[in-house]
Amino acid sequence: MAVDVEPWTAALQVWAERTTEATQKAATDAAEHVRGAIQENLALRTYPPASPEGEPPAWRTGWLHEHVYVRVLPTETGWQARIYPSTVYARIQELSGWAGAGHRSFLPARPYVKPARDSSVPEIADTFTRAWRAAQPGG
Repeated sequence: MAVDVEPWTAALQVWAERTTEATQKAATDAAEHVRGAIQENLALRTYPPASPEGEPPAWRTGWLHEHVYVRVLPTETGWQARIYPSTVYARIQELSGWAGAGHRSFLPARPYVKPARDSSVPEIADTFTRAWRAAQPGG
C-alpha cells in the first residue's frame, strides 16, 4: 500500500514558512521592546544633577534617548536583532572611561542598555513563544 506523502510535505513547507515569518516578526517586536526599555531608562531623571554612578545617565539633551536604533537581519539560521545607541558617547556612559579634552575627565559607568536587556528577557521569551504558537498548524 502506497502512502501519499505530498500533503504532509506541503503542510510542513507551509508551517516552515509561517515559522520563519513569525520569527522575523518576533525578533522585531522583541528588539523594539528592548529599545523602549532602554529609552525608559534614559528618561528616569533629568539633569542637573548628574545621575549617580551605576544609574542610567540623567536626561540632558535627549540625544541618547532619541538615537537608539533597531536592525533585524537575516542569518543562516534565522534572524538576528541588533539594538544599539548611535551617539559617540553612548559606550562611555554605559561602561565608563576617560573623556573630554585631553581625556582628563573620568565618567563612571551609568549602564542603561544592559539593564534594559536583562529586564526584557521574560518579555522576549513570551514574544517568541506566542509567535511560534500562532505559526503552528491550527494556531
